Amino acid sequence: MGGPNQNRAYLIVTEFLKLKAMVPVKRTVFKGMFCPLVRETFNVGLRHDIINPETQKQGGGWKGIWALDLEVGVLGQENAGIA
Repeated sequence: MGGPNQNRAYLIVTEFLKLKAMVPVKRTVFKGMFCPLVRETFNVGLRHDIINPETQKQGGGWKGIWALDLEVGVLGQENAGIA
């Protein structure tokens, strides 16, 4: 099984920052910040053999973790996370 690819993770984090009225980071800055954070938090490294379910092509992503889409309105809170 795969996991979130870098593009999907970037889009989710960008949307979360917009909901919080924060300035989104550039994609290049995001990769430098987010990849080490995922490695430290979940002890998984960026892989380049994760299949993108939309394109069926291999790309960068993480195996064994899942990005949750933003949900608005749950108990009046904006929720985002990685499960």
